[in-house]
Amino acid sequence: MSFVYFLLLLFSYKPAYSSDACGPGSHWVRAHHRSGYVRYDGVVVSDTVVSGHCRGNQKSYGIWKDSFLNSIPIGWPHKNEKDIKWKVDEIERILEALDSLPSFLSNLKGVKIYRMKKSSEPNNPGTSAINGNIIVLYDEAFKSKNFSRVLSHELAHQLYNSLDSVDRDAYNLVAGARKFSSGNKYYLEHRSSGYVAEDGKMSINEDFANNIEYYIFEPKKLKKVTPGVYEYFQKTYKK
Repeated sequence: MSFVYFLLLLFSYKPAYSSDACGPGSHWVRAHHRSGYVRYDGVVVSDTVVSGHCRGNQKSYGIWKDSFLNSIPIGWPHKNEKDIKWKVDEIERILEALDSLPSFLSNLKGVKIYRMKKSSEPNNPGTSAINGNIIVLYDEAFKSKNFSRVLSHELAHQLYNSLDSVDRDAYNLVAGARKFSSGNKYYLEHRSSGYVAEDGKMSINEDFANNIEYYIFEPKKLKKVTPGVYEYFQKTYKK
């Protein structure tokens, strides 16, 4: 490549997510194909080719713009899973979905989001690592009829991980979790009222993520099944 041609490429290039190419409060979105989907508010977004343009920053943009990573997380245990590169429309869709979620989820900081093709678990849209503030989203997530709900569940895992010992103890007590006699680990006692989703029996973290998901999207069911947890969330997160 000649030096002159290289310079022309360098000065004609616009980064996909940088305010340098646009005015304050907006970012450059490069030309891309946008897959059709149904937005969180029920609006149908068409499948189309989108021209490069400046877009006003979503509320969540400042927190999340650097969170999308193209690689496999270091030490990722699922060796058969393959990473793929983020598409422009996928990142924009996540930022849009974040703006639809309560601030106690959308304002989480330090979370890294990776894009992988397919989970080792059948029909799994996303996985959250207990350590490392990591969320992995798969193709299944973007096929979901309610993407915001999928995202809320994975963010709820990160929210639980971020709780300090006082808040975690308070929630665990309400949820029916008890500490083992030695160490600082918890286990779930049998909850006679049941669980909003059966996989909540697997772990306290999974139960918490399910409960937050239902608190946002099906609060009546959460209130019916686990009223104590519902009331705790009302006191803690309603604002």
